[in-house]
Amino acid sequence: MIADACAPSVATRKDGLGRVFVSYRAPMEAWLRSCGDGAERAAEITQAFFTDVVLRRDILSSATEGRGRLRNLIKTALKRYRIDLVRRDEAREHAECRAAEHRGVPAVAAADEAFDAEWACTQLQLALDRVRARLEASGRTQEWRVFELCVLEPTLHHRAPPTMHEVAVVIGVRDAATASNLLYQVRRRVVSALHEVISETVGAAGDFREEIAHVESVLRAAAIR
Repeated sequence: MIADACAPSVATRKDGLGRVFVSYRAPMEAWLRSCGDGAERAAEITQAFFTDVVLRRDILSSATEGRGRLRNLIKTALKRYRIDLVRRDEAREHAECRAAEHRGVPAVAAADEAFDAEWACTQLQLALDRVRARLEASGRTQEWRVFELCVLEPTLHHRAPPTMHEVAVVIGVRDAATASNLLYQVRRRVVSALHEVISETVGAAGDFREEIAHVESVLRAAAIR
């Protein structure tokens, strides 16, 4: 059988290898099951062993005549093969765990950043809504329109803001200086409203200052992006 499995003739070699597989498949699978592998896993390892070791490494060519030699050769080779599989599996699992840990850091960090950015934008939107509602309630829609023209629309549409002279013409005020002053007043109102909104989410003054600084940092980063 060994001679046939190592014969130059393809047909003879195929027949010999087939007989080796038939003769040793069941013992190999039984040994693997006794090592704790399930039936399906044992069958997979047996098939892989014949492909990787018997065929590719050609271990049968090292077999010598003598009772039990092939059995011992295959059993020893199978033991070593399984040990290698276990080590590779453990190394892969370890690497996957390490990779998952490394992937988890930026993933969590990215999630935290996304949460913070969305929260900061929400606080800003609440502040804007308050300013607009208050200005409209007091009949000062002209001031809000200045803010829309100079800040909101350029930001939303990613374009350069108009000149103050152009703004003055649109809203119908005397000159650019007047339009600029109105913008300044609304900006102050927005900052004040943002502080107001943030103050409602914290208790201590120290926490408030930290939150304001954090929100401003997040919004600056978002503006840069």
